[in-house]
Amino acid sequence: MNRKQARLRSATAPKKKLAIGTRRLAGFTLLELMIVVAVVGILAAIALPSYEQYVLRTNRTTVRAFMGDLVSRQESFYADRNGYATTLSDLGMSADSISIDDEARIGSTPAIYTLTLGAAATTCAASASGSATGDEFMLYAVPQGRQTADTRCATLCVSSTGYRGASGTSSGECWTR
Repeated sequence: MNRKQARLRSATAPKKKLAIGTRRLAGFTLLELMIVVAVVGILAAIALPSYEQYVLRTNRTTVRAFMGDLVSRQESFYADRNGYATTLSDLGMSADSISIDDEARIGSTPAIYTLTLGAAATTCAASASGSATGDEFMLYAVPQGRQTADTRCATLCVSSTGYRGASGTSSGECWTR
């Protein structure tokens, strides 16, 4: 029997029937793939906003720690000179307005906050207004880049009197969490 005859014979030969409950393994069906895609989509829709809020909260924690360091420097400055520094340069920073990234590196990009030193106030304004005096100060951290999505806390501030605040919609939780 030659090749042609063998092909004809196999094409016309009756197919073997499968037993009930068995099935050929031929890969995934379209329905199975659609179910997997739907499940992955639902999980992503739930997880992504939670992750984004986690990143914003982590960045807030980073800037709060950095602000705590600057307040400590201010207190040391006050103890040495009987007055607060009026610029961030007086505290050993590279400029009077500094940007920090999510690892608290100064001047790195992308910046998450810009810190400035201003006059003390009773509330946390959107930006520093006035100049710091030797008697008092307010340190402001204004969100930059992707951190501007943090509407819960927005601008963070801390003063020489111990006031800690934020200008966002849920400012009460910004210094506790």
